[in-house]
Amino acid sequence: MDAIFDVLLIVLKIILTPFLALWPPLCVVFFLPILLIRYIIGKSVTYWSSEFGKILTPLSTFLGVDDIENRPFWTIVQILVVEGNPGFEEFKQRFQARIILAKNQKGKLLKPELQQYVVQKFGFLFWKWDREFFLGNHIRNTFDGFKYDTLNAETVHRIAQSITFNPFPPKRSPWEIIFLENYEDKEFHHNSNSKPLSVVIFRVHHALAGNFQLRLCIHIYFP
Repeated sequence: MDAIFDVLLIVLKIILTPFLALWPPLCVVFFLPILLIRYIIGKSVTYWSSEFGKILTPLSTFLGVDDIENRPFWTIVQILVVEGNPGFEEFKQRFQARIILAKNQKGKLLKPELQQYVVQKFGFLFWKWDREFFLGNHIRNTFDGFKYDTLNAETVHRIAQSITFNPFPPKRSPWEIIFLENYEDKEFHHNSNSKPLSVVIFRVHHALAGNFQLRLCIHIYFP
């Protein structure tokens, strides 16, 4: 039996070796034209029209098949407990200055996609500027999905679960923040001198920001 198995392995090796040897150049021949076309179209669209941002990366193209306007599937929700109640308007101003308008050394926005939505052009997906971008469309300080008496850990997790698969509005960047004050939790309020707490709930589509990028935004906002 072992001898038969060894013979089969040898036969498979003889058959597959030429194919495996040709596989890398075949991949280059097949994918290189596609990548070249993608590059040319991506550069041409952004050059000739200021309405468009970058072409989506291959890892982000699943946004095109996700039904984000009805029931998005690839969403990320993160909860952040903040010491103090900075106030909703102060929170928005700080977020706009440190995240939305943050620029690199070349003077370009670090995350322009926060003000863009996805459209299809020439068979590829592009970010397009939301010319009616308004921070209030993405950040709110109320939640009316259900009634609650106390804003504690259980309530916050219920809120997070209830919004995870909510549709994103059309022609808007797929992200939102719910900022809620007066959070109560024994884990944090361990003595009488404890400061009041607030909760920041981030919901964002995975194509816009993965966990690493969300943590980076949190680090920038709360250095």
